[in-house]
Amino acid sequence: MPISDKILFQHIEDLLQEYFSNDLHIEKTEDQTKLTIGETGIWIEHNEDSEEEILIGVEHRNYVHHPTQNNLVNTFFNLLTKRIRICKSFKGNICFYETLDIELSDNRFYEFWSTGGFSIYFWKTTTVQIEFWEPYITNPAFERRILDLKIAMR
Repeated sequence: MPISDKILFQHIEDLLQEYFSNDLHIEKTEDQTKLTIGETGIWIEHNEDSEEEILIGVEHRNYVHHPTQNNLVNTFFNLLTKRIRICKSFKGNICFYETLDIELSDNRFYEFWSTGGFSIYFWKTTTVQIEFWEPYITNPAFERRILDLKIAMR
């Protein structure tokens, strides 16, 4: 039986407080809690009114219902422990498309989000700018705790 979203979120909060005590920003209101890690822009939020909803991200992604808890934990902690690739496509100096990918293994990426659309400068040459962010944390003990959390979700 999977653990409830509220309990899962509390475990995540405890883990983040242990490893990021100086970098963790906690915002609490009556019905929601938002945890932001330093200047990374990475956050996770739990809304009490809809207990089965947890939001994560640089942008954000909704995870609703218990079968996706494993996806939530994997994606959130991958944002912290894996290399991130940001690709921006330009027509002239206008960015018209951007993706954020998480490196799962050497040269194998998972697209976390993308944004953009059609450029009105269609005749201009497309240039692509690629930027990599190194993992925010590389700590085997932290990764073992994540694994323990995944096991507890089963």
